[in-house]
Amino acid sequence: MYARFTFDQTLESFLRCHVEAFSAFGGVPRSILYDNLKAVVVERAGDHIRFNECLLLCAGHYHFAPKPQT
Repeated sequence: MYARFTFDQTLESFLRCHVEAFSAFGGVPRSILYDNLKAVVVERAGDHIRFNECLLLCAGHYHFAPKPQT
């Protein structure tokens, strides 16, 4: 488990915490489960989910798949 407290709720801080967690774990998980956090899920219509572009860029760089919570 990894916890990090921040003074804001920006996407930049959210993604920086991901990178810090990867460092603490010594690796990157294959997938990360997200709820409907607005910073992550831009739009949801049934099974169609549009993720935030910055999150997708981070996921591509670190090679993990964002998974939506159903």
